[in-house]
Amino acid sequence: MTSKIALLTTAAFLFLQVTLTSGQLVPVLNPGCDNSQIPNCKSNTTAYNLVYVQTNTTNSSIHYLWSSIGSFSLLLAETTNPSNLIIDWQSLVNYTGQSITFSGSVLNYNILTITKIWEYNDPSDTADITKANPNQTITHYLDDVRWQPAQLENGSTQASATFISAFGTQSLGNATLNIKVTAFSTSGRATVSPKLLYISDSLQLEITLNNVAYKYSDSRFGLEMALVSSDGSQSRFTFQSSKTMDDEYTPGVFSSEEVVSDSSYLQWKPIAYTTSARSVEALTATKMYSINNINNVTGYLGQSLAYAFLGAKVDSSLSASMNVSFGEPLDDYYANTKYQIWTLSLGLGVPPSDSVSLTVLLVILIGLGLPVLVVFAGSGYLLYTKLFRRRTALTEFDEFQ
Repeated sequence: MTSKIALLTTAAFLFLQVTLTSGQLVPVLNPGCDNSQIPNCKSNTTAYNLVYVQTNTTNSSIHYLWSSIGSFSLLLAETTNPSNLIIDWQSLVNYTGQSITFSGSVLNYNILTITKIWEYNDPSDTADITKANPNQTITHYLDDVRWQPAQLENGSTQASATFISAFGTQSLGNATLNIKVTAFSTSGRATVSPKLLYISDSLQLEITLNNVAYKYSDSRFGLEMALVSSDGSQSRFTFQSSKTMDDEYTPGVFSSEEVVSDSSYLQWKPIAYTTSARSVEALTATKMYSINNINNVTGYLGQSLAYAFLGAKVDSSLSASMNVSFGEPLDDYYANTKYQIWTLSLGLGVPPSDSVSLTVLLVILIGLGLPVLVVFAGSGYLLYTKLFRRRTALTEFDEFQ
């Protein structure tokens, strides 16, 4: 066991050296995994997928882990600096608690797990999963699907991985579930709609349902997700929605929604797109439901990064589950385009907020300022005309005298 841990520690250390000297965010697939001991570590067909990215700040290290081993999970952790990732792969694939650790002290963490995809029949066109017939609701568990090897990309300020799979009765060759995750080392805004803001120490994920073999002509889909935060079970997650007058970056959308705790957040625009073009015409709504307490957190998240990282400590962490569904009345259901994509952000600290852009400010100033200018100019002209006429009249009177 000692030699095994030493090997894993060395693998993690070598990975960190590559990341830090390259000057880029470098995603690594299955760091330290030995294919001779763990089948499917390096498979070209079906695979275990655990992607790791690490960045350093002055005072801490930020660790990003994204995994399709068991339920699809995202772990964002802040530790003291320096800090190495240590993975006991045998324990991880057997869903043993605390199989993922860090050599540094953990300061904060935020973990998102996608546990289920719902499909429900909506013949009444309510777009409300709570009104669906339970006998016409299908549950697809994400701890029971097969995944292709993750596709990795990296750049100077961001790194991403795309996870592709199928669920239900569809074969992996007809993959229909696509999840792209991107980590950032700077602040900015995504270049594709809905163009969410991001900050350093955050990540964004895009969830795509493409050509899903739906059961009903009036089918709609939704997700069940679970959040686990370092705030502790005495804290709570709260849902909030914010409005803005600026839709410059997401045309037709004037609000954002988020679930926040004291030290973490999940944020999104309340929309999904029904075509890959992501145009205004392809907008449909998303619906957020209540935030629910999780009974028996260990059992609920036993096959996720939350349990792999925390083990039994997951029960004393702040946790909650929630559902989000896609679609709105009169949008012709999923069958209309057979495509939906939803984007959300996960981060530590306070979520970024949209401010009114310079372009919108100029429009407002021109829109409000120009009428005011016209009023002042008109008033000035009338005053000048009145005074001029009065002066002319006095002059003519004096000449007459």
